[in-house]
Amino acid sequence: MGPNKRFQHLGANLALLGIAAIWGMNFVAMKHLIGQVGALKMLLLRVMFATLIFALVLVVRRGLIPRFSRDEWRLLILVGLFGVISNQLFVSIGTSYLSAAVASMLATSTPIFTALLSRVVLKERLTQRKIFGIVTAFGGFLIVLLFGSGEADFSVTNALGVLITLLAPLSWTISTLLSTRLMLRYDPTAI
Repeated sequence: MGPNKRFQHLGANLALLGIAAIWGMNFVAMKHLIGQVGALKMLLLRVMFATLIFALVLVVRRGLIPRFSRDEWRLLILVGLFGVISNQLFVSIGTSYLSAAVASMLATSTPIFTALLSRVVLKERLTQRKIFGIVTAFGGFLIVLLFGSGEADFSVTNALGVLITLLAPLSWTISTLLSTRLMLRYDPTAI
């Protein structure tokens, strides 16, 4: 492997590490804000900020946005409903019942939901590798939850928080499955 390839791999790995760090800090910040202003107000602040950022992106990329058909607009609305609104709502409310560590672990279960629902909805094969990944991810989650931080409190409140938070990756998975047709047809950044 030449020096350029090594540099590219290093850059990609550092970018992934940075994303993981931001993702982890996101849940700590979310938990802090929920304690200060409540789950719904925190969600409203996030949505308002994201709306401003995306509006700016739309203004800058105005000519790059494709013309969607009426059916595609309906599909985009569903993608946004599941991928943004319900996903963030469930994460915010669920995190108000759980520690930031437990909420972030639950929210990262999207690949498990995606593999399982892709099998049911898209008839994708559930290969041995995917099954191994699902079992490994679930096993790792249980180990961290039961023996990791000691923050797991198995109460009714905690169980409610777990169930609500698990609806977030389920919502994201539904959004992902709904958007597959659009992603194949259009530039993914436009979607």
